[in-house]
Amino acid sequence: MDGQMTHQENNSEEPQYVPSGAKMKPAWQESGSGQVVRIIPSSLSKAVPRPSPEFVKRFERKYGKGSVAVFIAIIEKVSSNLSDVARVFGFTREYARHVYKKIYGVPYGKMREAKLQLRRKARIEKNDREGKNRPYLREIGERIRSIGLDYELRKKARFYFYLSNGKTVGIRRCKSPLRIGNVQYYRFNNFAWSPDEFDFLVLRCEGRRRSTHYVIPHQFMPKRIVSLNPESIRSSTKYGRFKEAWHLLHAGLGQSQAVG
Repeated sequence: MDGQMTHQENNSEEPQYVPSGAKMKPAWQESGSGQVVRIIPSSLSKAVPRPSPEFVKRFERKYGKGSVAVFIAIIEKVSSNLSDVARVFGFTREYARHVYKKIYGVPYGKMREAKLQLRRKARIEKNDREGKNRPYLREIGERIRSIGLDYELRKKARFYFYLSNGKTVGIRRCKSPLRIGNVQYYRFNNFAWSPDEFDFLVLRCEGRRRSTHYVIPHQFMPKRIVSLNPESIRSSTKYGRFKEAWHLLHAGLGQSQAVG
């Protein structure tokens, strides 16, 4: 009964599972010396599946021929976890943990950590690729590195920078200034983040020839709406002191409180 759950008449702990993928290439095989030889190399951890012949016999008698290979194939997917493999076989997550240790000889924690690292690496690479296609993010990143800090580009609803000193920097930009008389104002409103969500907020006023940035610590962030005129004298406006104030990112919040 391939691909179906069956119950044995005895009071076994879990229902029997006969995998429909039993014909798949096994992830391991037994050599002539009785040792288990790896066929599909693990890319997630140094752990190699070495189930005892007795365990394989018991497990496959209960869950079907090839079920150990199916278990290995599922659990070694970067996107899978114990709950996923437990759901396929119809047993509990804790029993899946027990089976993993029986097959690999070590706790699942090492493979879990390896998966988390791979996911994080993939996320960073994806964000970097997307960020490289956005010139404004590249420019801000260059400004950050110019003051001796490195960063990781992350994304929630929008991109933000996680700095090497542990600070976070949110980004908002305006490309269409509002002209009042002979003065152009860049208006920022409808802030999607609360003021305390990031340590700093960079407001980017994008002009035809160049862009101007306001580096504002979270305690000075506007609650709703702010209008900025990059052409005004630095000290004559409320936020003028934060104009191109990239050094504040390096100084940290303690020193930024004394700005102005």
